[in-house]
Amino acid sequence: MGSRYGKIKSKSHVATFAVALLLLVSSSMLVLTRDSPEEPESTAPTENSIIPNEHPDELLIEPDEPEAEEEADTKDLPIFNATSLDSVISQWESQQTGKASVVALTEDGDILASINGEDEYFSASIYKLYVAYFGYQQVYDGVVDPSEMHVNGHTRAECLDLMIRESDSPCAEKLWGEIGQQTVVDRLIDLGITNTTKGGLRTTAHDAAVMMAYMSRGEGLDTESHARFLESAKSQIYRNALNKGFSDNITVYNKIGFREQSEYHDVAIVELADGRRFVLSVFTDGVGSSNIADLGRRVESVIL
Repeated sequence: MGSRYGKIKSKSHVATFAVALLLLVSSSMLVLTRDSPEEPESTAPTENSIIPNEHPDELLIEPDEPEAEEEADTKDLPIFNATSLDSVISQWESQQTGKASVVALTEDGDILASINGEDEYFSASIYKLYVAYFGYQQVYDGVVDPSEMHVNGHTRAECLDLMIRESDSPCAEKLWGEIGQQTVVDRLIDLGITNTTKGGLRTTAHDAAVMMAYMSRGEGLDTESHARFLESAKSQIYRNALNKGFSDNITVYNKIGFREQSEYHDVAIVELADGRRFVLSVFTDGVGSSNIADLGRRVESVIL
């Protein structure tokens, strides 16, 4: 019978040849085993092994451990020096001829420094910061359509931007009326902002700082609303106070409020080049924007 591999020989010849071949291979292996010296077990450390060094209390750890390197690269950045901040803020306040209140908070809302933080002032346009927060929450909750027309030919989304970027009053006043002035105050209290009133538009540097810390974290806002607010605050047009004092190494997201030059307030998210943020809130009466800029310069000298 044919096969793809040629004709098959008789079984007896094949068996005899196979036995002979097997004996030859076995003999060769035996000779090699007897002639080859036995190699000792390797005692060299393997990769990632831990071995004792000449000091019994210490261990040598092989460095090829990427996880350890990643941990070193992602160590927490240094926190802000609260003592230095408090010192420079107190010194600045003592040199002013007018009234001044300054509060510095971490992004989480913890106090870094505070002087006269609970003193009440006429809020001027700082109230728009509070109204904008709840306006963005309405968008997040689906209560309103940001694309609908709101006032003066502006959509609701455009108004939320303008009331921070340009301090647009018609946009803010309409939204404040829609939400309800007392409702705004009550909801601020729920957030721990307790010294702001609708009557006479009174607020404090501490209250404004707490609100800006919420904005910095984006707490209570969706991602898009948070980003839109930050962009508006980053590019707002009144730049003679903290914006002027900090260098180009600092990014300032802020809201200004003033009544002529006698009362001038600036509440800001201050962001360093390494991404760290804190909130600085400055309320003044009879101090002026140039002195607030000077505070920014002093603060920067102790945070970098």
